[in-house]
Amino acid sequence: MRSSLREPLERVLDWMVAQDRGDGALICSKHGVEHTGKSAGAIVLACELARHGAGGSDRLFAIALAQGRRLVSRLEREGESTCFTFRPGRHDPYNCSNNVIDGGACSDALAQLITTFGERLTASERESFEHACVLHAQTYLRYAATQKPIPAQRAWAMTGVAGAAQLSGHEVLQLAVTEGAKGLAKDQHSDGSYPYHPRGSGAPHPGSADVSSYYQGRVSAFLLYSLERVGIDPRQSPHAESLCRGLDFLTALYGPDGHKCGLVEAKPWYWEGAGEVVSHPFDVFALARGWRLFGKEAYGRAALAAHRTWAACLDRNGRPRARRQQSGRGDYQCSLFWAGHASWAARALPDLEALEGLEAAGGPVAPAMPAVQEFEQASLYRLENERIVAWVRGARPGRSAMHGSPHGAGLLRVVSKATGTELLSRSMDGSPSGAPRGAPLCAEWVARAGAWSLARGWAAGAADLRFSLWLARAARRAGGLRAALSEPVRRLRDGVLAFASPCVRSDMDLAPTCRVTSKGVVLESRLARPDGQALAGSRLVRRFELDETGLRVDDQLIELGAAKSARYALPSAAQDVEREEGHVRYRLVAPDRASAPDLPLAPIALVANARMPSQRAQSLQVAQVAAAFQSWGAATTLYYARRRGTPVLEAQELLGRYGVQDPAIDTVALPCVDWIERLPRALQFPPARLQEWTFARAALKAMKGLDEKARILTREIEIAYGLRGRERVFLEVHRVPGGRLRRRWLLQAADAVAGIVAISEGVEEDLLNLGVAPQCIHVAHDGVDLQRFSALPTRAEARAALGLEEREHLVVYTGGLLEWKGVDGVLIAARLLPDVQFVIAGGMDADVERLRALATNLPNLRLDGFQPTERVPLYLAAGDLGLVPNRSTPAISALYTSPLKVFEAMAAGLPLVCSDLPSLRALLSSQEAEFVAPDDGQALAAGIERLLADDDRRTRLAAAMAARAPHHSWQARARELLLWMAEREALNAVTRPGS
Repeated sequence: MRSSLREPLERVLDWMVAQDRGDGALICSKHGVEHTGKSAGAIVLACELARHGAGGSDRLFAIALAQGRRLVSRLEREGESTCFTFRPGRHDPYNCSNNVIDGGACSDALAQLITTFGERLTASERESFEHACVLHAQTYLRYAATQKPIPAQRAWAMTGVAGAAQLSGHEVLQLAVTEGAKGLAKDQHSDGSYPYHPRGSGAPHPGSADVSSYYQGRVSAFLLYSLERVGIDPRQSPHAESLCRGLDFLTALYGPDGHKCGLVEAKPWYWEGAGEVVSHPFDVFALARGWRLFGKEAYGRAALAAHRTWAACLDRNGRPRARRQQSGRGDYQCSLFWAGHASWAARALPDLEALEGLEAAGGPVAPAMPAVQEFEQASLYRLENERIVAWVRGARPGRSAMHGSPHGAGLLRVVSKATGTELLSRSMDGSPSGAPRGAPLCAEWVARAGAWSLARGWAAGAADLRFSLWLARAARRAGGLRAALSEPVRRLRDGVLAFASPCVRSDMDLAPTCRVTSKGVVLESRLARPDGQALAGSRLVRRFELDETGLRVDDQLIELGAAKSARYALPSAAQDVEREEGHVRYRLVAPDRASAPDLPLAPIALVANARMPSQRAQSLQVAQVAAAFQSWGAATTLYYARRRGTPVLEAQELLGRYGVQDPAIDTVALPCVDWIERLPRALQFPPARLQEWTFARAALKAMKGLDEKARILTREIEIAYGLRGRERVFLEVHRVPGGRLRRRWLLQAADAVAGIVAISEGVEEDLLNLGVAPQCIHVAHDGVDLQRFSALPTRAEARAALGLEEREHLVVYTGGLLEWKGVDGVLIAARLLPDVQFVIAGGMDADVERLRALATNLPNLRLDGFQPTERVPLYLAAGDLGLVPNRSTPAISALYTSPLKVFEAMAAGLPLVCSDLPSLRALLSSQEAEFVAPDDGQALAAGIERLLADDDRRTRLAAAMAARAPHHSWQARARELLLWMAEREALNAVTRPGS
């Protein structure tokens, strides 16, 4: 099983188990209770990881067994009732769940525990688990599966009933599954969507009967899973048609960035933002299994995107987050809920692996969607061309602040297919996504009609205000008294005062008429109040249609009715704007990947506080980045530091030392105060800061003379901070600083620059945790110059050229020798493997001498010191395998680094033995490298020995590494950055009147 698929799930399980208070109870830090139904997810995770080859099967069995025993201990009879349910269920309000959800998960997990580890269970354990699973299903779940009014809850009950039916063979349980499936088919709309709470079955508010992007996937997932578990083929009638309709609707909700259009939602009070990823595991299972069963490639594409987006929202310890963007408040649910749900992604592992294999082989994972998709009952329209995907909503049920979709009668979301950048988005509270509350809502008409009416507001929000008192109890446990008091205040503001406002908007009409055209959709609607009450006499015609490069918007307010002061806020990405009184036309356009070389390219100033020439990888990186930008036609000037004792060379000679032969690149050496090396290492902190500040001052002075159209890409926070008043500035971050002052500068710079390039996912995560908006960040790993590796010698030729003695195996390390790079561990491995030749090439002179002093009596180790750029491929061609033995500390090693040696090994087709760290796992999987425990020379030696003994695996790893190389060239990286820069500039541009 691919590590890239399995490893995120392993981290989630490890985080869940870490919540154990010592007796097997996994206690939620937010709610202070044991969410038994979510703890059941740990059983499923352990079972699925064991089934698919995860290491430590004994540990996985122990986890599943401990949680199974815990579940059984939580099964209780409800007073004099005949029902047996799992505590806490609905009995503890802080559990934030109910009996059917908890019970379905528990019976399902116990059944899987028996089927996976049955041979390792004692007879009494098996009997206990089976008895609890079947007893709960017989006395409670079988009724819930057919009678619960909410489809998602009925479907969850079906999963537990199906597990019990498989174990017991009871016909009544199998019948409950088939009857439950019939009930779900009746509730399903003909367009494939499901209402969250059908109006005819006691929905408390009309908005509860709306469709739900959050619940759509779980209904489909549970239905698929339950049918198969009781031996019913989902491809048979009458199930296939209903399932495919549901999966078609789910797929249409997904964008190219792996996020759903989350504003199609009956329960908007769940989330602060316009979307979430914690429902993705259900979608992953439904879509991946749907792809396997029905062969629709669109399902497969959406499944992979959903899994990757979900995995990107795990923190480094494995705790799930609801979304990448940091929330202004805590969500109703918690990380333990979301971790338990990860079990459904684990159930999709075989299908995901098959999909990734198809993708790696270059096969078409999915064709393009139809240009216009209509889902009539949901009144949702998905528009797609080669550049963008857009969603338009028409009619919807009535709404309040807590029930029903918050936006309709117009655009919901527009996303670039090339980079996933939002060209238009909404938030739950009505502000533009990522903007402060109260900011003008883009792409909508806003006006005022009449006066404030508290009666209108109270009618819309009184019930929500009462419900907020229940939410306050959960908030009290989660965040204290202040959090509890804020819930009623929030509901008063959003659910009463907002609805009492005289504001009317174009996205509030509940009943527009919609007409589908060949290129899009045309809406005829009215201005309306937040509760959906349409303003008499008002009239709008809103046209959203695709053209060759994007989406064309033609928005006309024909009649105001009684409204006054109508205004329209243009999206920042709007182009070709035409404005008249009551009429706005513009286009939302995203550049295509393939068109990057033809983009109008501004000059680029690349500013790096780097010593050049030097033996450090930093100087190689900035030289290669400059060359890559220049190769696409962007006139590039490299500004670097003029350091004491380092000669100032002409541009061609300087860059030639790094294998760059482009004479068009200019270089400028900026002055700085440099007396760092005149002091002992222990006293170098003050002069180092002085060198940085004086370099930044010189750079800022140089930037004043640049044309305003030039782009500036700098690696220095001080420079980005100093350029806050200038447009087209980008900051490349290689590590997040620890000092309070520099962090403050970073945050202020992040608010002002056009965008931030994070060198790794670890840097991105720390930026997010610091509060940087996720839409501003683009992860771009380092790269490799493929031309340097285009004519490699044979292994024998390379060894002869290096004067290496003939041994059966050669292991090479190329790169710096700083202690965090873990090269000391290579010395330990060399002592343990005397028959293997080791060569270390690279490092500053002082570091080389330090290693030489440690490497006495090691005849199989050769230290060659720093090597010119052109000689590094020779070492990699000579080796049987390479090493990346980074230490687990500091953070730059474990989280931030994007090592050049990894990408050079790809270009050379050299298999690697790597430390098992998040920074390296983000770049490689077990299909490309052998991972070993960090900080352990013996583990490194064992990994080397294991890989040298397995010729077939080395061959497979080498081929996989070589296949990755073209995707990580400096040129590919530069093209991606140029595309992203163009989009960020368009999004950050201030729309000027008459433009």
